Amino acid sequence: MFLNSLLSLNLTKIEQTASGAVSCQLFEYIFPGSINLAKVNYAAKGEYEMVGNYKILQEGFKKMKVRRYIDVDKVSE
Repeated sequence: MFLNSLLSLNLTKIEQTASGAVSCQLFEYIFPGSINLAKVNYAAKGEYEMVGNYKILQEGFKKMKVRRYIDVDKVSE
């Protein structure tokens, strides 16, 4: 899997990216300094934890002036 080699991960299923942590890592890879990866919850399982990761990603978007909006309230639907 591309993400495994790029980000030194060990993913076996695409579902493992649902928490938003991988999205944060990928965005930080593309835009270094955009996201504080220490704030990302890599063990997120609950909806509220995943929403937190997507909020971090959204802040990275704002910081880098990427015009995409993630409706974090709908992530858990």
